[in-house]
Amino acid sequence: RHGVERGSQAQRRWDRDGHDRGRRPERDRYLLGADCSRGSWSRAGRCPRPADSDFAPHSTISAGSQALRSMGTAAEMAAEEVKKQIMEVAADKLEAEAGDLVLEGKRVYVKGSIDKGLSLGQVAQLSLTHKRGPIASIQSASQFPNQPAISAHVVDVEVDAETGGVKILRYVAAQDVGTAINPLSVRGQIQGAVIQGLGQALSEACIFKDGRMLNPTFLDYKIFSSLDAPRVEVHLVERAAEGGPFGAKGIGEPSIIPVPAAIANAVYDAVGVRICVLPLTAEKIHKAIQEKPKRR
Repeated sequence: RHGVERGSQAQRRWDRDGHDRGRRPERDRYLLGADCSRGSWSRAGRCPRPADSDFAPHSTISAGSQALRSMGTAAEMAAEEVKKQIMEVAADKLEAEAGDLVLEGKRVYVKGSIDKGLSLGQVAQLSLTHKRGPIASIQSASQFPNQPAISAHVVDVEVDAETGGVKILRYVAAQDVGTAINPLSVRGQIQGAVIQGLGQALSEACIFKDGRMLNPTFLDYKIFSSLDAPRVEVHLVERAAEGGPFGAKGIGEPSIIPVPAAIANAVYDAVGVRICVLPLTAEKIHKAIQEKPKRR
């Protein structure tokens, strides 16, 4: 659920009911709102009130790579309604039909007469005493058509047959992202998912004994860091998805799921051993190589 309110100084305030799960999609929603209202997103005030049951109704969970689709759709709907209200208020003042007005940048003007117009600040001020009331919109969205998530990952690895150590030479990830609302953010999400997936594939493991975790800190629980991370080549395949804001679709989980399988297949192709239990540590690979002749 999203709400948009335009104050007397033409500052847009976005109130949302939903949680961010790592990618921080606020900027994407500001871009959506700015595109819908044809305004400048830089004037949109930062969301001062995140999800809060004191003012927001129940919302579905932020999961299943649906944050941008659900909150973005609500933001798009709210922005479209705000645009409609802006036109109504401006039309009364300019003595014109709403359909004859143009909203561009930070102004509303009569089509063909750019000098006959109002700033968004003036429209916001007029709305405070307008018969329809201040400009505000609250919209919600929770039902969407199912959209398949398609990813293809290719990795080149080098395996040291004497130690079982794996070196990643190149990683390429291609993904159908629908419409990339914020391409830089989308690429970062995919790159981050690949790096996290590499940790799952090669090093991350919770070790327990007698009900106690033996490696509870990052000194012993090995995650991939910037020193371990290879260059991840990302290819975005854009085809607008049904039911998403401007055709966007979820890209969170789909970009992490193929990683362990791609690594396991690459190791098998390199040294001929198939290991089906993660992580594929150097010890496991070395042991599998040593036992390989016995399996004939």
